[in-house]
Amino acid sequence: MRGTWGGVRLVRDKTPCRVTGTAKRTGLTEYNPLSFLNEDKIDKNPAVICQSFSFEAIIGGSRYELDVMENIDVPSGMGDYTITLMRDETENYLKIEDALSFDCDRYECTPEEVAERFADSPIVRLCNAIIPATLGQEDLEEVFTWARFFNETGISAKLMNHPLTKLCEKLFDEHRLMDFHRCVLDVDYRKLLLNELAHN
Repeated sequence: MRGTWGGVRLVRDKTPCRVTGTAKRTGLTEYNPLSFLNEDKIDKNPAVICQSFSFEAIIGGSRYELDVMENIDVPSGMGDYTITLMRDETENYLKIEDALSFDCDRYECTPEEVAERFADSPIVRLCNAIIPATLGQEDLEEVFTWARFFNETGISAKLMNHPLTKLCEKLFDEHRLMDFHRCVLDVDYRKLLLNELAHN
C-alpha cells in the first residue's frame, strides 16, 4: 500500500493496488471513546481497553474510509494498533486490514518491547500522526454525555480490579484521551500513571 494519509506515507509490500496522492479532505466521521471489552472465552480473545476512530478522505478523486483502533490487552498489557482502509468502488474495490499483532514474529515480545520493535512501522507513524491531531482538534466532549467505560455485564472481579482497568477507567472519567493514546505503546509512561494511581 502506497500513498499518504495525514502526512504519513504508507507502504505495504505485495499489495496488488496502489493509493497515490495526498488526501484533499480528511475528516473524523465516528469516534468510539475509551471503553472496556470483556474477554471472549469461547474464541479465547483477551479483554481489551480500546478507543477507535473512523475517517474519510478524498484521494485522487476516490473516497477512502479509514478505521483505526488502539487497544491494550488485559491482563497481558500488550498494546496494539489496528487499521482498516477501504475504497468502496465497484470497479476498483479495495480493502486492507493490518495490525501490529499481525506481524507474529515481531509481536512475540513483552509489552515494553513493542514500541521499539515497531518504531519503523507505517501503522505506528500513521496512528501517531492522526490520533493526537484528532484528539487535539475535534470537539469530542459530547460523547461523554452518553458513553460509559463498562458496557457489559459478567466481567470478572479480577479483570475489573486489575490496575490497568482501574487506570483506564480513571482516564475515561477525567477525559484524558491523549494519556491513553500515549500509554498504549509507551509502557514507561503507563507505569508512571499506574504509580500515580497507586498513591492516590
